[in-house]
Amino acid sequence: MSCHGTDGEVRSNQIVNLGVPQVFGLSNVQSTAQGEVGATKASLRLTDTIEAADVLKGLVDAKAIRAVAAGSVSDGVRHFNARGSRFAQLSVQGFPAIGVSVRRNTRLSVPGVGVLWLHRVIRKDNQIEVRMIELQVRKPNSLGLPVERMSSGCPPGPSSRSLEQAEMT
Repeated sequence: MSCHGTDGEVRSNQIVNLGVPQVFGLSNVQSTAQGEVGATKASLRLTDTIEAADVLKGLVDAKAIRAVAAGSVSDGVRHFNARGSRFAQLSVQGFPAIGVSVRRNTRLSVPGVGVLWLHRVIRKDNQIEVRMIELQVRKPNSLGLPVERMSSGCPPGPSSRSLEQAEMT
């Protein structure tokens, strides 16, 4: 979205299917953006909705995923939230207690692979980022996935929403 917002209009993009065999699959991905910019205030809401996601052949199975990042600035005061982010169905192999009401920033150790984050919300003074499913590959593995070399985490993907300072000024 441009720095000028959308004049309140909802803009969207859609991908029917996206995936890498043996690694992940997403179906019916829709991204929307809506924003308004005024002389002393601005607001923005970004939403990604994914009908179904499969990570590592069933390690994570999720349905009706929604990642929402919203923010506003009024008279120089910024507010950010992730309200509306959710899973309608969620299961993780080896973690039977994980379900749709998974807590924000849930971190699970995945043997032989690395770290799985669920409903990850990263807040800073000038931004919020929402990553509903994030897999950080930290170990050599039989799947041939490259080991992550970045210390700050995986780059955002289709189930990630981020609002940065440049978008809010």
